[in-house]
Amino acid sequence: MFKAVKQFAVALTLGAGLVLASAQPAGAAVTVTMTPSTATSGSTVTVLAASCSQSATAIVQNTGTNVSMQTNNSQAQGTFVVPADWKVGTYTVAVKCGDQTANATLTVTDGSGAQTGSGSMASTGPSKGVASAIAMTGAAVVAVAVIGLWLLKRRGKVSA
Repeated sequence: MFKAVKQFAVALTLGAGLVLASAQPAGAAVTVTMTPSTATSGSTVTVLAASCSQSATAIVQNTGTNVSMQTNNSQAQGTFVVPADWKVGTYTVAVKCGDQTANATLTVTDGSGAQTGSGSMASTGPSKGVASAIAMTGAAVVAVAVIGLWLLKRRGKVSA
C-alpha cells in the first residue's frame, strides 16, 4: 500500500513538472479571451490573443467590425465599442495571428442583466494574466513536490 502511495507521489511530482515546463511552449496555439465576455451597446470590449507574437487582427463576424491589435510580450490586444445597432445575441470574434486563427464568443445583452468578465483575465492586463497563470502553475508544482517529499520522508526513505 505504501509503495503504491510512494509511486503515486513520484509520478504526480514528475507530472506536475511537465505541466510547468509546458505552461507556455514555443509555437503554442493562439487562445482568445474578451473582457467583458457579455456586453451592452456602448460597452468597450478588450480582445486578447495569448501566444500571439505576430501581426494580428480581430474580426467580429457578420458585423463588418475589424479590430487592429497591438502585439506585446507574445500577446496581441485590441479594443472596440459595441455599436448601438447590434442586436441582442452572440457574436463570434475571430482573431487571425500570423497563419493561425482562434475564436471567442461575445454575448450582447439589452443591459437588464449584470455584465461579466472572462475569468481571471477580467481585471488584469494582458501580461499580468499570463504571469499569474504561470505563477499559480509553479505554486501548484511546488505544493505537489512538498507533499511528495513529505510522503517519502514519512516512510523513512528520505533523510531530513
